[in-house]
Amino acid sequence: MPSVNKLLLLMLCLSLCVVPSDGAEAPLIELGGPNVLASDLLPQWAGRDLVLAKSPMPGAVRRVPRAELARWATRAGLDAQNLPEALILRRRTRAVDPDEIVMRLAGALAEQTGRPSSQIEIEILSYGRPQVPDGDLRFTAGGPFRTLNRPARFSLRWSEPGGRSGVLSVEAVLRVRAEWLEARRELRAGTPARPEDFTLAEGEMEDAHAEYVSSFDELSGKRFTRLVRAGAPVPRLALADKPDVERGDVVELQASVGAVRLRTAARAEGAGSAGEVVAFRNLESGSRVTARVLNEKTAEVIAR
Repeated sequence: MPSVNKLLLLMLCLSLCVVPSDGAEAPLIELGGPNVLASDLLPQWAGRDLVLAKSPMPGAVRRVPRAELARWATRAGLDAQNLPEALILRRRTRAVDPDEIVMRLAGALAEQTGRPSSQIEIEILSYGRPQVPDGDLRFTAGGPFRTLNRPARFSLRWSEPGGRSGVLSVEAVLRVRAEWLEARRELRAGTPARPEDFTLAEGEMEDAHAEYVSSFDELSGKRFTRLVRAGAPVPRLALADKPDVERGDVVELQASVGAVRLRTAARAEGAGSAGEVVAFRNLESGSRVTARVLNEKTAEVIAR
């Protein structure tokens, strides 16, 4: 008999300790976008694409009890009858495969540097099969793509219309092939850019953001503003428009004295384009004057 009493007591304790699993069998709703839409949740709300709340974060779940569903329904003017005890909401995700990573990285690099995707080569080394939210996403570069031609870790930021975002990290080798003009000889600052001083080269760039002269047409009317070594690519920043007047040029110097207009020849002691002020040496008197360049043949005295 004592053993029977003990068994009855144990069964009573077990019955008191069991807690009903409220909502354990609540329906699971997978959401395909950043917002919870009424049409996603219940049959009686079909066709009502009203935004009720934000979707859970990717990979997370949210339990919505009947009371909260009722508040959503009231706020949105929906039928609040026959609501379930609860719903479990989960944001649907998808895996990003290597081909998509290559496409997204190439697109981000092209957008950041202005280079065509056809010049970009990407070799994926590792990536860990990342998950992103299902739906419409925008991918952008998470930082400057400076490292080329050797293994490095790169990041891609995804964002969705709802404002959420995340980062994919991937180890890869990025290569950018391009054409550029290469100097045949050393070119010093002030040297006119002449096609015969260059050759067209092609290869892998060391910096995806570098901007090199890639066409002989870009040389027209240009001169060098800094030294470029023989065999080096020509940066666009090393070229500037050739000035209307260069040092040593002889121009007509004009000056007004009352109603009288004086003209004489003068030699430029500096370089300048129309509108700029340059020092000139009067060839007749030998005096030094300051004049504003009007064009490649004329300057007007502004100070003696």
